[in-house]
Amino acid sequence: MYNINQGFNAAMLEKCEALGGYSAFVSKVWEYRQTMALEDAMKAAIRYCIENGILRPFLETHSSEVQNMLITEWNLEEAQQAWLAQGRDEGRSEGRNEGRSEGRNEGRSEGKEQARKEMLDFIAKGYTLEDIRRELSAAVRK
Repeated sequence: MYNINQGFNAAMLEKCEALGGYSAFVSKVWEYRQTMALEDAMKAAIRYCIENGILRPFLETHSSEVQNMLITEWNLEEAQQAWLAQGRDEGRSEGRNEGRSEGRNEGRSEGKEQARKEMLDFIAKGYTLEDIRRELSAAVRK
């Protein structure tokens, strides 16, 4: 994979006029995009390239297809970024929910284990089931 953005791999871009032209065109879109809406930036970049002999025959024939294709491509990139952000947010939310659920389940298990130990202690001390019920009722009322 080669970086064909302006300022990178100049020798390769000089050897292939079409690739160099594409690189110049995309660079102009990004430049104009700083101050214009995407569609306007593309129109201005197409106009600039035609006026300056960059991909002129191709852009004169196919400028509307180029514009439609690039708008779709840029919108896809924006959509992919939005999907990634949404996925991260959903993942965090699910992780928090799972953590809370596991914490509650662990708390219940620990509570059950504690109640079992206390029950065994009462039995070891000779308490009857009625004594244990009375103790638990008193504990619940507190």
